[in-house]
Amino acid sequence: MPVVTIAVTDAAAAEYHGPDQGTFAIQRTGNLSKPLVVSLAISGTASNGVDCQMVTNRVTIPTSASQTTLQVAPINNAFEEQAESVIVTIKGSVTYTIGASNTATIFIDDNHPTRYQVTSLKSVSVYATGIDSPAVFDVQRFGRSSQAATLPFQIMTNASGGSVPTSFYRVYGNVQGNNTAVFAAFATKARLNFTAPSPGVTSGSGGVNLFIPAIDQSYWAIVYQPGWQFVRLEVLDTNAVEGSASIRARLRLSRPVVGPAVTVFAALTGGSAAPKTPTSTRTFFFPGLFVPTN
Repeated sequence: MPVVTIAVTDAAAAEYHGPDQGTFAIQRTGNLSKPLVVSLAISGTASNGVDCQMVTNRVTIPTSASQTTLQVAPINNAFEEQAESVIVTIKGSVTYTIGASNTATIFIDDNHPTRYQVTSLKSVSVYATGIDSPAVFDVQRFGRSSQAATLPFQIMTNASGGSVPTSFYRVYGNVQGNNTAVFAAFATKARLNFTAPSPGVTSGSGGVNLFIPAIDQSYWAIVYQPGWQFVRLEVLDTNAVEGSASIRARLRLSRPVVGPAVTVFAALTGGSAAPKTPTSTRTFFFPGLFVPTN
C-alpha cells in the first residue's frame, strides 16, 4: 500500500506581487502504476474561497508520478488583515497509508503597510510567594508580516505620572531583553507579561506604564506586591480663603495599587514656628483600586 505525505515547496503566499501563490506537494511512495486519489482536510485562519481561491479537498497523483501539487492563490482585497494560514491535512483512506508528515501550512501575507495595535488582556499584576499573575498585553501586527520583526518599548514607573523609564520590573514572553517585542515571520502578535522581579525584592506596588514609541501610545497596568503599600500625596490647590466655602486648599492622597484595604493617618500642621506641631488629624480609608480622597 502506498504511503502518502505532504510538504510545502513555497510556504509564503501574498496578496501582492501577482498575487504570489504558495504550493503544497502531495507525495507517495510505493507502486506508481495507477493514479491515486488523496483526500484532504482544509483548515487555518484564512477563509477558503474568500481569502484565497477555493482550495480543493481532493487531489489525484497521476500514473507513474510520485507527487502532485496543490496551489494556494491569495485573493487581493481592500481590507487590512493580519497574516492568515491555510493548513492542509491528509485524511485517511483504504487505498493508502498516511505517513509521518501528514499536515503542512502556508501563510498568506496582507498587502497593506505594517501596523501595530496593543490589546490589554489583563491590567493587574500580583506577585508574591507562590503567586505569579502578570499583567498581560498582546501587541497585534496587521498588514505585511512575512518578515521577522522587533518593536522596542519602554516601561515607566508611576513616579512623576508614569514618565520615568525603569528596567526594574520583569518582562517575559515574546521579548528580547527587557525592552523589545519580538515577532517571528508571519506572527500576528507578541505577548508581553510583566510583573515585579521577585517576591523577595520589594519594588513597591504601583502603576507601570507600557510605552511603545513606534505607535506613540501608552498602556497602564498595576503591579501589586502584598505587604507593600504605596500612597501618594499631591497638592491640588494651594490657596484658601478663611471663611470661604468655595475657595479651599486641597490635598489628595491616592494609591494606584490593588490589594487589601489600608488606613492612612495624616497630621495637619501649621504656623511659622519650627518645629511645627499637629493642629488636627484625619484618617483616610482606601477600600480598593485607586481611591482618591480630597
